[in-house]
Amino acid sequence: MKAFYKMSFDDLSNNMVILDCGTGLVEEHLWDFPILFLSTDFSAIASKLHDNKIPDLQIQEDIKNIHPFFEFSVLPLAFEENHRRWLIQWTERMERIQKELDHMVGDVFLSCEKTSTILQRFCRYLAKNKLIAAKYSKVADQIKAETLYYIGRNEFIPQLYAWEKYENMDQIKSYLMLGTDDMEAVLFLMIQRLAERNIELRRCEFCGKYFHPFSVRTVYCDRKNPETGKTCKEQAAKIKYEEKIAADEGRTLYQRRTKTYSMRVARSPAVYKKPDYLIWKSKASDALEAYTAGKLSYEQLDVILALPERKGQVTANET
Repeated sequence: MKAFYKMSFDDLSNNMVILDCGTGLVEEHLWDFPILFLSTDFSAIASKLHDNKIPDLQIQEDIKNIHPFFEFSVLPLAFEENHRRWLIQWTERMERIQKELDHMVGDVFLSCEKTSTILQRFCRYLAKNKLIAAKYSKVADQIKAETLYYIGRNEFIPQLYAWEKYENMDQIKSYLMLGTDDMEAVLFLMIQRLAERNIELRRCEFCGKYFHPFSVRTVYCDRKNPETGKTCKEQAAKIKYEEKIAADEGRTLYQRRTKTYSMRVARSPAVYKKPDYLIWKSKASDALEAYTAGKLSYEQLDVILALPERKGQVTANET
């Protein structure tokens, strides 16, 4: 089969898709490539393309390293004279596909509505968006289907090699491979399969990118930050811990100052008026709430919680 992108859904029982990456078969989760595509920063690629100091070859290599299917997508570049212009047009098309796909995935997979299945929401989305439905109805015209044989992870091509040239001949398998030269068709097919299998996607509450949750309580993905080496889950936990420590420090300051002011009112009611104390406490409580929400620094909280100037005799127990 002659096609840039070849894939098989023969192993969907395990939510896996089999990709022919040219050098052999690769198994990925059904959601891996759509999520990778939706998470790719095409605006960063576009910025590089508008920087004449960055050579075309470097940008091309950056694109290839994203995924084997991205490598296939830039193969036509070899036949172009103006590489930079072609890459700019390629990036613009990828951004357009990403925007359209992001809208679809957000409406279908991130819906708070739990009374319908993902497949039902997918079909309803297409029914409401006639132009998109019409475009994707032509996907079938771009897809070729063929049963191919693989020995190990390499395609069996009898026209090229003698049988004796193949190793691991006992591992021969057949796959119904779907092939296309259009990456948009690949993405739509995978989104279709995700919807058919009612596979949920979410946005990570830390980085904002899509991921597949493995439980209903999962809200953070396992992507690693290249600078820290920590996953979103680990970074979120660290920030929450630091926020808790900071909140505890602020609460301790609030309680200490409140106790001190309260003691002054109790011991010298003629000097420290209770109405003044209640006004101060209300403002202090609001400040603590703002501090806990991250709207005030500890230093700002300390200023707001400052006690009124002492009047008369103060006991040694006040702090």
